Amino acid sequence: MKNKRYPEPVESLLLILGIYFVIFTLTMIAGSLLGTAFLPGNDTKGLYLFFIFAGSLYLFIPVFYAYLKKYDIYHLFRFKKIPLYVIFLSVLIALSLSVLSDELSRLLDMIIPMPEWLNKQISDSMKTDNIFDFILLFIGVVLVAAITEEGLIRGFLQTSLEQKGDVTRAVLLSAITWTFIHTNPWWAIQFFILGIVFGYLAWRTDSIYPSMIAHGINNMIALFFINFDLEEKLSWYSWGVHVSPLLLIISAAVIVWSIKQLDAFYRSA
Repeated sequence: MKNKRYPEPVESLLLILGIYFVIFTLTMIAGSLLGTAFLPGNDTKGLYLFFIFAGSLYLFIPVFYAYLKKYDIYHLFRFKKIPLYVIFLSVLIALSLSVLSDELSRLLDMIIPMPEWLNKQISDSMKTDNIFDFILLFIGVVLVAAITEEGLIRGFLQTSLEQKGDVTRAVLLSAITWTFIHTNPWWAIQFFILGIVFGYLAWRTDSIYPSMIAHGINNMIALFFINFDLEEKLSWYSWGVHVSPLLLIISAAVIVWSIKQLDAFYRSA
C-alpha cells in the first residue's frame, strides 16, 4: 500500500495542539525555575536560550513526525526554492506590512489598551543590555520563530488543509491557529491579518521562504525599535501617536503593487 504524501487536516491540528501543550508546559516549568526573568537587572540569558529551544520544537517535532509517517517532507513543508525577484517582493511586502501593522496596533490600543503590566513584561523581555544577549534574542525571536512557526503553520498545517479543501479556508484556518498559539488577545487582530498575508505568500509561491522572510523582518523591526529607540531617532516615522500618514500611503501602495507583481509572476510561470 502506497504511503500518503500528506497528513489529514485533523491530524495536523491535533499534532499542533500537542506541540502547543508541550511548549506551554515547558514554559510554565521554565518560568518557575528562572523566576521573574523579566525584571531589570536579572540574568535573562536562560530566558533567551529557552526561546531558542522551545521555538525549535515547533518545527523539529512535526518534521520528525512526518519522517516517521513517511510523508513527503519536501512538499509538505514547502521547501521550494524561490527566485531573487520573489525574495525582493517578499521584502517589500514585509516592510510595508510592518508599517501598516504598527498603525493598526496603535489604533486598537486606543480602543482596547493592553494592561500596563503585560505591556511592560513583553517590552522588558525583548530588551537587552549587551550584544551577546541581543544576538541570542535575535536568534530566538527573529530566526527561530520565523523558520519554525512558518514551517509548522504555513507548511505542515496549511498544506494539509489545502489538499482537502478550499485554499481560502486553508489560509484562514492556518491564520486562526497561528493567532491562537500566541495567546495574546490584545494582538489577535494583528496576528490574524499577518497570518492571512503569510498564508497567501506560502500558497501563491508554493514555498515557505517568502512567509519566513516576511515573518522574520516583521519580528526584526519590532526588536530593533524596542532596543534602539528607533521611533525617537526616526522623526519622520511618527505623526503624533500615529505613524506618518504619508508613510502609511506609501506602504499601502507598495504592498498592493508587490502582491500584484507576485501574482502576475506566478500566473505567467
